[in-house]
Amino acid sequence: MGWFPRLRFAFTVIAIIVIVGSAFRYGFLLLFNDGSKLPTNTLLQSFYVGLKFDIRLAVLVVIPFLALAWIPLLNPSRSRQASNFWSIHFSTLVCLFVLILMTDFGHYGYLQDRLNASAFRFMKNPLISMQMVWQTYSVIPAMVILILAGASTFLGLRRLLITSPPATPRPSRAQRRIAIAAATVILIAGLYGKFSYYPLRWSDAYFTTASFPANLAINPVLNTIDTLATAEVSVESLNYLQENYAQLASYLGVEEPDSSNINLYRTVTPTPLTSATPNVVVIMMESFAAHLTGFYGNPLKASPEFDRIAEDGLVFMRYYTPSVGTAHGVYTMLTGIPDVSLNRTASRNPQAVRQHIILNDFDGYEKFYFLGGSANWANIRALLQSNINGLKLYEEGDFPNSPRTDVWGISDLHLFEEANRVIRETRKPFFALIHLSGNHRPYTIPDDNRGFETVTIDEHFALENGFDKEDGFNSFRFMDHSLGFFMRLAQEEAYFANTIFVLTADNGEIGKVPGPLHREEEPRLSYHHAPLVIFGPQLSLNAQRIDALATQMDLLPTIAGAAGIPAKNVALGRNLLDPDNSDGYAFIHRRWGTGSELVILNDDYMYTSKRGVLPPVLERYQQDEDKWQMIADEAERAKAMETHGENYYQAAKYLMFGERK
Repeated sequence: MGWFPRLRFAFTVIAIIVIVGSAFRYGFLLLFNDGSKLPTNTLLQSFYVGLKFDIRLAVLVVIPFLALAWIPLLNPSRSRQASNFWSIHFSTLVCLFVLILMTDFGHYGYLQDRLNASAFRFMKNPLISMQMVWQTYSVIPAMVILILAGASTFLGLRRLLITSPPATPRPSRAQRRIAIAAATVILIAGLYGKFSYYPLRWSDAYFTTASFPANLAINPVLNTIDTLATAEVSVESLNYLQENYAQLASYLGVEEPDSSNINLYRTVTPTPLTSATPNVVVIMMESFAAHLTGFYGNPLKASPEFDRIAEDGLVFMRYYTPSVGTAHGVYTMLTGIPDVSLNRTASRNPQAVRQHIILNDFDGYEKFYFLGGSANWANIRALLQSNINGLKLYEEGDFPNSPRTDVWGISDLHLFEEANRVIRETRKPFFALIHLSGNHRPYTIPDDNRGFETVTIDEHFALENGFDKEDGFNSFRFMDHSLGFFMRLAQEEAYFANTIFVLTADNGEIGKVPGPLHREEEPRLSYHHAPLVIFGPQLSLNAQRIDALATQMDLLPTIAGAAGIPAKNVALGRNLLDPDNSDGYAFIHRRWGTGSELVILNDDYMYTSKRGVLPPVLERYQQDEDKWQMIADEAERAKAMETHGENYYQAAKYLMFGERK
């Protein structure tokens, strides 16, 4: 069998799978649409995205055939047994695909959730599950459909393999090469699925906050594969929380405690910083660790713009991120749930992205998210567009005036410029999150940098003060330069006077820790210690440094309080401006070996648990000795910190895997 018949056969299989997938998708629409009229463009988008998922699956299915059919033993043109083998192989796969699609229909009808890896939990009680299926669904008609699908596919494919194509002149070598090259490009395009830097991902199905269009677009086979690596069981977490709910509810200020339903609902106490309805601009800076700033005592003073702002603002001096990693940070900031995933971030998990987000309670606000690169990175698009009502997402491809600098998209400076260009035109109150990403290898500084000049520094000196050699030092300086550039732009705009500005970071940074924070180096707290600064020209606040512990989960409740919005809060963050929340903990979760480590901070104490692998450790910062020192005689404090940490960990697991709208 030459390449042309082989390609003809492969593309026929692709067509069969795509047709079957599209037919079932249309059936899904007819069967499960609740009667609400969806906009035509939304339906078309769902079918378009779903078509691309089906094509990807089909290409994955035929690749083994194209890779192996040239082997004489498996070449259908040389062996009738090979023809039978491939016909049986693909008809079996088509049957399996149809079976999965029918199972998916049953799964959705039962749980209102597309088939995913969590369905394997039913295998723990296979006899009961089989009886339920038999008594609930039309099993015999489904078996007939499977038999017909398998038989017709087998006969059709076998006929295609054994039927010789019409006699035609043998194509030239050049024609064969062109055909093979074209087919290769088509197959690669089918796998990649998009004309963009990032390939098609499951998050592309979440292009709207409505759940049905996303469910319509999903391919259940790929969805099950995508969720296999992140399948979590929250039964253990539920049982733990029901036993320890009282302490968690009391700490969070739950208004109507209910341990049976793990109710965490409460209203954010408004603590307005202005009598007007303010705009909000949140600037999330990449790896902008506290210990790298001059404000926190770094002798290299690489952040003069930030330092100037912090001197006039409200600074939470002990603000920690639960995890390290930008995707972890974005998820935690927006949802108020610490991302306790170890293998993949929660934003990459289809089962964890549907969450309640406080930002939706900013009624009457325009909502913007600005990112220099693509929102397909870490599947962050699903978290943003499937949860935030009316969000206007600006990303790679939306900035025609700004050149792409490197793998992370346009530069931070140009992102600030583009963001200012958009928000200055809005006539409504707005909430804008500007997500910087340039302080990251390859540390590219654009030619159009508005007066920024790199400096030469001894690399050993840079390393000793926490920076990644000279390139990292200058990249950090350029991010700070871009911040100053934006603030000068904003001061010229009408929105500036009535805006709450919030400066924070996705996480801290590794490396040496100089200055007053040096004690955080050994226990790796510097990985998590980030700035949190609130400021604005007309805010009713005095420049102040607050030593109370704060965490990334607290960001949106605090902003809602500052804006005077009594938002609904169902997660783990607290309003840091509320006097009732002056005493707090910081929660950190990170990988340790093949398991996880919990670190809890309270006052000057640090509790570290390797979660059953090693005995926990309670330490206290000793001012006289300028270091952390183990404490062995405060069992009651250690127990309280252990319980708080485990409460947060189990609550995070429980909240992540379930829609909390």
